[in-house]
Amino acid sequence: MTRFRAHGGFKIDIDGRIVVIEAEGPFNIELTQSFGPVAAEFTERMRGAPWGVLVIANGDFLLTPEAEEAMRQAEARYEDGGRRVTAFVIGGAPWSQIVRSQWQRVYANNARQPQFFEDSVSAREWLLAELAEG
Repeated sequence: MTRFRAHGGFKIDIDGRIVVIEAEGPFNIELTQSFGPVAAEFTERMRGAPWGVLVIANGDFLLTPEAEEAMRQAEARYEDGGRRVTAFVIGGAPWSQIVRSQWQRVYANNARQPQFFEDSVSAREWLLAELAEG
């Protein structure tokens, strides 16, 4: 049962072996719950070869505590679906250190930690190089 309207939003595109997620926060649990079925769909679609995620953050890219926990629990499913690398573009906003800390906690149990970039060109280059290595 949803208590509140979803806060935040996302748009997803697939570009070769990279899933591009443009997201605008802040995010609450209701938004993360609506992301789950979409994530399951692109995870299944990408299955079969290693792939990466490019997250482009807009707005206040912060998570409520409940949303952070929900994303942490979901991360194992994405890793099992073949995702190998993740890059976040969060820029140099004043809240960027808080955002990095939250997403590092989300990925705490993953073998490969996400990398953080200030621009999407650098992030995409890194993702492609990592995926080329296997």
